[in-house]
Amino acid sequence: MGSVTVFFIVPAMLIMMLFGSIAGVVTGDNVTKVELPYNPSEGIVWEYDDVDDPLFDLVKTEINGNEQVFTFKGISMFDAMKEDIDSDILMDAVFTNENGEKLVYYVRHDYNYFAINYKMKFWSPDEYVVFDYTPKEETTVDGAEWVSSGYKIAESENDGEKTFTYLLLPDDENGSIFKVSCMYRTVMNDGSGRYTPYEKMELEIRVSGNEYEIKKEKRYYHDGNTWLSYNPAMKEG
Repeated sequence: MGSVTVFFIVPAMLIMMLFGSIAGVVTGDNVTKVELPYNPSEGIVWEYDDVDDPLFDLVKTEINGNEQVFTFKGISMFDAMKEDIDSDILMDAVFTNENGEKLVYYVRHDYNYFAINYKMKFWSPDEYVVFDYTPKEETTVDGAEWVSSGYKIAESENDGEKTFTYLLLPDDENGSIFKVSCMYRTVMNDGSGRYTPYEKMELEIRVSGNEYEIKKEKRYYHDGNTWLSYNPAMKEG
């Protein structure tokens, strides 16, 4: 039954993607344009760095009045599979003008666009948030450290304190509310990859444009069995 279902579904999906590709070419929806201010007399002429952006190519650059327009097109999913490129990767497209000023756009493929070639979605500097957060434990445990994942794009350590850098990209799918979690734990030395948790911080962040507000910041404690909203050591005292 499963093989019969696949026999019908796969060709249907390919037909739908082919139709989406043809429609995209006709309407121009298959490409993404980045429009930047253009003023050669003031050194405002831009170049795209074209570094580590394997899912798309720059296909055209043109001047339209006081704007410099870059047109990008995603590669096909077949090329991505052939080159073993992760289609979910997040890329940064960097534009630099003659004055040395930089604009960093973040890019990933548009999950709502269904075609053979990926459609790229760009976030301009005024459409995303990058922020740092340094969690601090209430009870220090020898060998324990803070870890985080999810929206984390970098981390650093200074005087024994971890600082995590997060990138938040609001869109129709994720909305403008994000949840970030950090855990304080030790990893067991038996090679199993298991760990012992002690504390965690959970944040709820509201994003508007390139500004953010931490709406909630909650600490939880692990008593060896489950997470608690209060410190069991304090209650015992």
